[in-house]
Amino acid sequence: MAESGWMGHPRSYWTERLQQEEYDVIIIGGGITGAGIAREASLAGLKVAVLEGSDFAAGTSSRSTKLIHGGLRYLAQGHLRLVREAGSERAVLRRLAPHLVRPVPFVLPIYKGMQHGRMAMSAAIWLYDRLAGVAKEERRQTLSVHELLQLHPALEQKELLGGVLYHEYVTDDARLTLATLQSASALGAVVLNDCPVRKLLVADGTLCGVIAHDLIDDRQLVITGRLVVNAAGPWIEQVLALEQTARPDRADQSEAPTSAMPPAPPTVQAEVATAQDEVRGAASRVTHSRGIHLSFPAERLPLPHALAVQTADRRLVFLIPKGEVTYVGTTDKRYAGDLHHPEVPAEEIDYLLRIVNRLRPDAQLTEADVIGIWSGVRPLVTAAGSSAAQDTKDVSREDEIWVSPGGLITIAGGKLTAYRKMAERVLSHLRQTLESSGDWNRWQTLSARLPLYGAEQLPAVNQSQWWQSEITRLSEQHNIGCADASALLDRFGDRAEAVLAYGSSARIDPHFPLLCAEIHYMVRHESANHLQDLIARRTELGRFRGRELASLIDAVSREMALLLDWTEEQREREVHSCQRECHLV
Repeated sequence: MAESGWMGHPRSYWTERLQQEEYDVIIIGGGITGAGIAREASLAGLKVAVLEGSDFAAGTSSRSTKLIHGGLRYLAQGHLRLVREAGSERAVLRRLAPHLVRPVPFVLPIYKGMQHGRMAMSAAIWLYDRLAGVAKEERRQTLSVHELLQLHPALEQKELLGGVLYHEYVTDDARLTLATLQSASALGAVVLNDCPVRKLLVADGTLCGVIAHDLIDDRQLVITGRLVVNAAGPWIEQVLALEQTARPDRADQSEAPTSAMPPAPPTVQAEVATAQDEVRGAASRVTHSRGIHLSFPAERLPLPHALAVQTADRRLVFLIPKGEVTYVGTTDKRYAGDLHHPEVPAEEIDYLLRIVNRLRPDAQLTEADVIGIWSGVRPLVTAAGSSAAQDTKDVSREDEIWVSPGGLITIAGGKLTAYRKMAERVLSHLRQTLESSGDWNRWQTLSARLPLYGAEQLPAVNQSQWWQSEITRLSEQHNIGCADASALLDRFGDRAEAVLAYGSSARIDPHFPLLCAEIHYMVRHESANHLQDLIARRTELGRFRGRELASLIDAVSREMALLLDWTEEQREREVHSCQRECHLV
């Protein structure tokens, strides 16, 4: 059977390594949180394994608003640490992955009756600039009505009081996750997708490994490790439940069960019971919030700048131009449904359409104009003693870490922007046990400096000049259009030419910037095992233009079927699954 590959090796190479080696840390979850922990731990010289139950970034980490930002509304909630940390991390991530993290000017219009007026918002953004250490050229400017309408003449003018111009950073969240995992792998980590953990192994009351199920080869993998981190995002409670049912078996099954050991003294039993209650209590504070996004053709919603608008329910909704599309989001509703396929209620689509049409009355958009939809679930941590009815928009986005009596380290909450800092906090827990195993000075020296995979050769200065010259060079040397060269650089950074070595530089479908060589590369080098892995995450097409992709999905499925030896029945299943992911069905 043909295999997909990861970082230059077939899948079988990685599954064998997982079973042959003992790891300092096993990370459950291949979203941005798990990816960040893997990179930081690998920088510290630890032996790291990452196990993702479906595809990398398949959950929250490919379904965000794709912003690297501090979050203005967190100032009003008093979360100054979160604002300061996330704001300063923007500059770090821009330095680590300039091909994936880019500054974008935002305009925040102020209308009569909004919660925060022009002076209040200007003062808030001034404080935000100082807390985050924003570069002088990107600091906020207060705009009069006249100045604002010069920038955005099509905005609703009735009761307009002015606005504020400021900067945020936009990213490709799924590829940022992938690049972080690739960086960890380049440093020695073993990273595997489609490999859910089914069981936690315990010996002498302490975690010592996991049993996972390789879904691609349909076999069990026994993996040993000194520490286990639960970074499963919306699924962290399922991992915590595994610990409650874990039997005290070593990976080699040679240890006697706990029942054969002498019971612990009553005082120890009481301490363990108290600790377990604390972990269960913490887990019960995890709540899920769903947010949806809509994408429109740029010609139907042309924007000279991105917009941030205060809503009647005291939130911010963003309208962001990105190439051929403009996307809008997000909603924020408590959610208890399917985590793999979050619903997209009609009323939430209508909610976003109303906001856009009030702000841009010339557009008069309807659901028929929507060409892309995505829906994601955020795992939030409510404060102890908070009401279960608390509105999710008021729940902090700060992260929390819990350590169970058996040593399972769980991290919940947090923001995409702060993922590297979240990983740092997890590493402080790992260090308590692995002090002698890690090169902690190396980690602290390189964490904020070493570029991510795909950015090693990008220049530190004059990047726009380098970018334009690379587009010209790739176009001329490989006979591809400038749009295709630009898309390659956006996705792969300095790996663009290596991608072209994998196959034909022709488009798989003439209407979309996706080359045959990219499909081969994503399967052979990025472990794209399923059609939706490639369409929805390795590219952004499935999110931004999913409703236009019927022909592309069919063409890519046929190419992947050749690469992975799919039967026609398998290919049809993959097509249907991808259509569902793209909201074509």
